[in-house]
Amino acid sequence: MKDKQLISIFLMLAAFSSALAQTESVNLLSTQALQEKVRQLEEKTSSLLARIDQLERLDLSSAALPLKQTSGMLKKQATKATDKKPVFLKNNTNKSDGITQKSTQLTAAESYQQLIKLIEQKEYNKAEKIGLDFSRSFESDKQIGAVFFWLGEIKMLFGDLGSAKLYYQKALNQPEKNERTPEVLLKMSVICYQTGELEEGDRYFERLKSQFSESTAYHMAKAQRSKYRLPSK
Repeated sequence: MKDKQLISIFLMLAAFSSALAQTESVNLLSTQALQEKVRQLEEKTSSLLARIDQLERLDLSSAALPLKQTSGMLKKQATKATDKKPVFLKNNTNKSDGITQKSTQLTAAESYQQLIKLIEQKEYNKAEKIGLDFSRSFESDKQIGAVFFWLGEIKMLFGDLGSAKLYYQKALNQPEKNERTPEVLLKMSVICYQTGELEEGDRYFERLKSQFSESTAYHMAKAQRSKYRLPSK
């Protein structure tokens, strides 16, 4: 009887050992399977990364090609431009006195039109240079007052009230009648009020009132004056 019991116990132990071994085997196989799948995923990931890198390099190469072609075209154009001989205007030569007069200089009208065009294009630095050149080359021209006005406007845009005032004053000092005189008087009075020169500002205002009382500039000056002085009558 005892032998049978011992045999039964041994059989149970053997069965338990077998079951445990099978479980460990299953676990081992599961772990190996997972590791194999991880390895396969890593390989696929590496392959995808390599493909992405290859495509990125291809895109960069394709993008660089038009740039190289454009650069090459620009270089060819620049070479052609430098190969061309410069074109000079013919000189008007007076053989009797040997004086050569070049016709490359702009006329007063052309210079003034260029000034206005640059201002419309908001090229204020270039416009200022043209205006200064005009004031030196055509100081007796009928447009000189308008040129000084525009130089004052440019300085106003830059916030340089002192220089603007000087140019406006030069515009007022011109003998030629200037249609912008009311506007110049307005700007002069406002600058004086803003800089604390109230009495001088009043003088420009009174001149505007007496000579151009129906102008828009006068009514604007009247409104501006009320900010710094007693309301004008």
